[in-house]
Amino acid sequence: MTIVAALRVSPEMGIACADERTTYTSAGRERSYDFSRKLDSFGDYVIVGASGATVMSDELIRRVKPAVKPEMTIGDITKILRDASIQRKDEILETDVYRYFGITPEQLNQANSNLDPSLLREAKIRFERIMDNNSCGFIVSGYDTVARCFKIYWAPTFIEPRDMTELKYDTAGSGSDLADASIADSLQRMKPDERDNIGLARGCRMLMGAVRASWHNAGVGGRTQVIWTGKDKPKTELGYKESDTLQNLLFLETKGVVGRDFVDGVFRDVMEQEARYADVRKRLIRAIPKEVLTDTFFVEGLHT
Repeated sequence: MTIVAALRVSPEMGIACADERTTYTSAGRERSYDFSRKLDSFGDYVIVGASGATVMSDELIRRVKPAVKPEMTIGDITKILRDASIQRKDEILETDVYRYFGITPEQLNQANSNLDPSLLREAKIRFERIMDNNSCGFIVSGYDTVARCFKIYWAPTFIEPRDMTELKYDTAGSGSDLADASIADSLQRMKPDERDNIGLARGCRMLMGAVRASWHNAGVGGRTQVIWTGKDKPKTELGYKESDTLQNLLFLETKGVVGRDFVDGVFRDVMEQEARYADVRKRLIRAIPKEVLTDTFFVEGLHT
């Protein structure tokens, strides 16, 4: 269960984010853990975010990485990822369905098969379970050296990838409906010319706000991973202390503890001036009285 999102903050730069919650199901038991890294990269200028079956997505990314070349377009890379998902699906089905039951794909899909009905029923159940358990999707974004702009592609497994660049953003995962609404609302509040040059700080705020909105979904949680890249800007990842700080500031803003201008200033310092937590700590201490922070922490609970 997941939220992954990517946003183009200017024609030549974009940012991606994801939560860390992963749900494992085994023998009828379901457990959730907040330790899954869902953003990876292909080289210095392409970010890939994965939703769905973590084991499958991790394996597909490992398979595809050696095949990715700097001169490839974002669309080319996304199609390679899609093709790898189809190949892996076929491998699993061959072993766990066709060989297991001693049947062929044609027999499984044949309307009037002469196979034993109970065997065919079991084979179809296993087929559907395998498809569900290995389903995942990818948002691939980055600076496209051919188109010379930041591109965003959506690639659900087994299906033709789609270029989402004209929307300026895309989301995936169980929390995508809430995140999508949050980002769309932010974009609608902007003037048309502002949407083409959102900027890193504002873009990060938008995506972190979208992640916070999607926390209402039980499958979303944990820290927020953030990576950005663009023309002449190799991928950069936000540190965990900085990520926690920015998310907590958004929370404190909603509670009226700090104002929007202060929060925007810290976002600009961290995202555009590369300030670290140690650099902004004194400002935070001056701006947030201890007694207010303590009350807020114990009554409301901060994200740490």
